[in-house]
Amino acid sequence: PLDERRAGLLHFRGQPFSGLRRFDWVVAEGHATRASDVASALTLSVAHELVHHDQPMAAISALRRGISVNPYDEALWRMLLHATYATGNVLGLEPILTELAVILGASASSRCGVAPHDAADLVHPATWETYCLLRNVGVKR
Repeated sequence: PLDERRAGLLHFRGQPFSGLRRFDWVVAEGHATRASDVASALTLSVAHELVHHDQPMAAISALRRGISVNPYDEALWRMLLHATYATGNVLGLEPILTELAVILGASASSRCGVAPHDAADLVHPATWETYCLLRNVGVKR
């Protein structure tokens, strides 16, 4: 049930195993990747259902927890774009794209100045397409 899956998200507190003194074995044995993948899958299933049930703000909250675990999973960011759009906040799409661009490598000094067209070179084509579709500007690269 949705309530149980949402309760599971409350246990997300950043990237898995980040508190360990030695992290290399967790990565080498694939535990970090598996934990991040499970967190992303749970987050996406909860967020999809919440948006479907007209609860986009709850979906945004769930997605932010999932992104704290797996900040490089652009499927989470695409769903965040959809959930934000579902709130009616079209202007909120650009800051999301900017935030993702910074995480993916835009310089820290440009944190507030990453233009959407600059982000296009950093994000996955599917993420850029989602942004453009929701902003009604068409896909241009």
